[in-house]
Amino acid sequence: MAWEVVQRLNGRISRLRAMTLGTRDRHEAGYKRMEKIYSAIDSNDADAAAAAIKVHLTEAANIAKTLLTAELSKSEK
Repeated sequence: MAWEVVQRLNGRISRLRAMTLGTRDRHEAGYKRMEKIYSAIDSNDADAAAAAIKVHLTEAANIAKTLLTAELSKSEK
């Protein structure tokens, strides 16, 4: 049962990731954002890494929420 939950979550994460990566709403390119995260980790700066990850995930979550809301609105019409 736990494995089924993991598989479902993985499927949803993959779908949301594909949705958000393909949008123009990204304020900063993925490579540049990953570079900031990597640099902070490489510099052993946990606070900067956490901040960079938080910015990245917050932006992705907001984009996903917008896309899913639009999708829901279309299906209700």
